[in-house]
Amino acid sequence: MQIFNRTMGRVLVTALVAAAVAAALGGVSLARAGSGDVTLRLTEVQDRATFVNVTHTQQGGPGDQVVLRSTLKNAAGKRIGFSSLICEMVLGHKLQCNGVLHLPGGTLTGTALVPASESSRAPTHIAITGGTGRYDQAAGQGVSIPKSDTVSSTVIDLD
Repeated sequence: MQIFNRTMGRVLVTALVAAAVAAALGGVSLARAGSGDVTLRLTEVQDRATFVNVTHTQQGGPGDQVVLRSTLKNAAGKRIGFSSLICEMVLGHKLQCNGVLHLPGGTLTGTALVPASESSRAPTHIAITGGTGRYDQAAGQGVSIPKSDTVSSTVIDLD
């Protein structure tokens, strides 16, 4: 269960970092930038994690979930939003994570498939799948690199 919680935290941190980057841009509409890519750099700090043990096994199995919440910070360390993530264990000892980044003026949504390994420090690749408000019709991708069990550095490229 602890392995699953830490991995889910890493995934959530990645999604949160993406949200923080978007928020750092302030008034820029990322979804309709139109003049090329926009790159966001964020730090995400996990605040809470809850394990939902559907399979009733200690190490977790397909169907088990981790629900995460993280604080999003900009390069100056200022809180700019938060993220909410749900990761579900799937076959192949992987986690399918879907998250919402709550930012000033709207939200960004994303998804990622990550290894369910507590010790992994491998980068997590995130697909930006949409958004609301300022981020309506957002698309792009991101890479989140875990710095610890609860902190990640993320770079998001929005088209």
